[in-house]
Amino acid sequence: MFIMIGAGSGHRKKAYLGVRICPHCGKLSHFYLMEQAQQVSLFFAPVVRWGKHWGIACSRCKAGFEIEDTEKDFCLKQAQWMPSEKQMNEVIEYIGVQLQAGGGLDNETLRERVRLRFDFHVDDRSFEEIVKALRQAAQRESQFRQFY
Repeated sequence: MFIMIGAGSGHRKKAYLGVRICPHCGKLSHFYLMEQAQQVSLFFAPVVRWGKHWGIACSRCKAGFEIEDTEKDFCLKQAQWMPSEKQMNEVIEYIGVQLQAGGGLDNETLRERVRLRFDFHVDDRSFEEIVKALRQAAQRESQFRQFY
């Protein structure tokens, strides 16, 4: 009989927390609530977990920071009404198209278009950071075109 047992640390995504500009890599990224714990595995499946730590991590550069249990509870409550990563990608793509097509759209007009187009709520902070990052990317692209 062959038995495989392993021990070590494991981490799992527990909740999607939305889109922000990462303080580490400076890019627009999806963020997740992560659980890290020591674990014993049997045939690669975790059997026992202990010493849990919670953190928030960037999906792009994988940088993260540890949070307290009270902050974890707040994040889990916020994640209940948060759109999914796929839905947020659709919003990012839509805003990018609107910015390219509309040129000088102000944020309020853009926010209203997003509200009318999608049947879920995009929080104001995520919206502002998406628009900021997309405007900066468009500005860098136009500077690049002027240079070459």
